[in-house]
Amino acid sequence: MGKRRIKKTRNKKFLQVFTLRNFLILSLTIALILAFRKLRYIVYILILIGMNCLFGYIKFVLFRNFGLANFIGRFVLLRHLANAIEIILFTSVIAGIKFGPGTGLAVGGLAILGTYIFEQRVSEFSIATIPVYMILGYAAYFAKDYFGSIFALGCVFALLYNIIINVVLVFFYRAKLIKMISFSILNILFNAYLFYYVGPIFMRLV
Repeated sequence: MGKRRIKKTRNKKFLQVFTLRNFLILSLTIALILAFRKLRYIVYILILIGMNCLFGYIKFVLFRNFGLANFIGRFVLLRHLANAIEIILFTSVIAGIKFGPGTGLAVGGLAILGTYIFEQRVSEFSIATIPVYMILGYAAYFAKDYFGSIFALGCVFALLYNIIINVVLVFFYRAKLIKMISFSILNILFNAYLFYYVGPIFMRLV
């Protein structure tokens, strides 16, 4: 009788230790997974923002250090069109869809701000453009369910961005309409290319 009781006690202690150990292992595993996911999330966000800074800096270096500024500077329209080649909307929409509205808003604001800083192109127009990218990055999360593909969503958002910017800059900043229309055509075409060819890749990787 005493031996059975001792054996039961040992089995109970072993079971408790085994259960506690498994619980700790499971808890640690979950904590590591969550930490890794959080770390991966931060890395992805930094990559999306960093892409814009790098893209802006490359444009700045090309135009300032390789003589393109002298050539393009002679043609104000061409210099203006160079600004239409950007990845800000693309990264803002991707961030909003994959990580939520708050992240889309933050990436939109930081991406355009980083681009302006690295291109050394901060101006009075920044007041108009920064909020638009933030709003579109925020709205991408809610709009994703209404579109069949990232390409369709991206094209609509590129169109929306250019309509808003054209109205604001033409009516409040006295920008020339012909310059804005030419900018919008190139910007929409470039974004359509990004969302069609690069968008699906990012949706799988991120």
